[in-house]
Amino acid sequence: MVTTLNRQNSIRLDAVPTKEQMRLAIAQTLSLPSIYNSPVIILDFEVGDDGKITGRFKDADRPRVFSFEILDDIRFSPFKSGRLDNEEEWEDFSLGYSFRFDTPGGAKKKPQCVKPTSYNCGKSCINIKKNCRCNPDDAQSKDRIDKLKSLAKDFKKGQEGGGKQKESKVSESKDKKLSYSNFESDFEDLYFEEKRKQELKGVVAIKRRQMLDIAEGKYNVPREQLEDYFEKLKDNKKIFSVIEKGEELLSWVGGQTPKKQGKQPKAKSSKTKDLVAGQKAIKEKQISYAKFEKDFKEFYNEEKRKQELQGVVAIKRNKLLDDYAKKNGISRQQLDNHFESLKTNGKIFSVKEKGEELFQWN
Repeated sequence: MVTTLNRQNSIRLDAVPTKEQMRLAIAQTLSLPSIYNSPVIILDFEVGDDGKITGRFKDADRPRVFSFEILDDIRFSPFKSGRLDNEEEWEDFSLGYSFRFDTPGGAKKKPQCVKPTSYNCGKSCINIKKNCRCNPDDAQSKDRIDKLKSLAKDFKKGQEGGGKQKESKVSESKDKKLSYSNFESDFEDLYFEEKRKQELKGVVAIKRRQMLDIAEGKYNVPREQLEDYFEKLKDNKKIFSVIEKGEELLSWVGGQTPKKQGKQPKAKSSKTKDLVAGQKAIKEKQISYAKFEKDFKEFYNEEKRKQELQGVVAIKRNKLLDDYAKKNGISRQQLDNHFESLKTNGKIFSVKEKGEELFQWN
């Protein structure tokens, strides 16, 4: 997947960049011929107080994951949890981070370094046990790196300043007075109201686009402002989201704030009464996060050992949580909340592949 800038995805310079814009800019930089020299996918990243950008990226065409850092120069090396003994171990490990991209038009570019014991470092190939260090001096690379560093500074300032976005020029007919705190409070209410409606239908799939359409109908503010506030909700870990079949699906982290708890819809039929009773019943047994973390890690390691005996390890979130819920008699919603806390606390790392969320313990 070749990453390019165009009119639709160009990064605005009059606003604090979002995480998606930063991922795009980092991918464009690392993909340059003078650096990795092949399309990449950014898995995660952080910007330090000194402006250093660190994170992990994956080769877009091969099961290879790298860790990187960008400051005065650019450095990257094969990423693997533990010691890297050979290329088979590295690529097997990297398979857990694989994504599928159905990109229209043309065949994929053949990797530059075809030997399994080497990888791209600029226009050279180096051994997988060595680190790549790049300090490009061509005009295109220097310009791209300078722009990325500038974006990183703005991104960091935005985080330190609570993510306040600089407002762009918008139509005078739009009201700009909606504060983030009011948006967060109201969006939470809108989310749980929509969730309750979908629960009564038996299927819950809350879409980002749908919720922002509802919010846009409620407030006379620019859509761009709502998008910025939504990104801040994710930055502040109020919500988490996954992409499924081209739609971004949302889930609020934790339950609804008690003071905002609205009245449950009145049951209008025996079927609805049974559903409400069932929802109350699953709250009978509780498990603390600390106990869940300890028990679930043992549960995970047991499943991992079973799969290792079969030769392939691919641990799926839904299956393992379902098995754990059945064994312990705990509601899936409670387990999902604890699972998201594991991700937030850096205990596990997960990726989406072919509609399944695969994960591993860090």
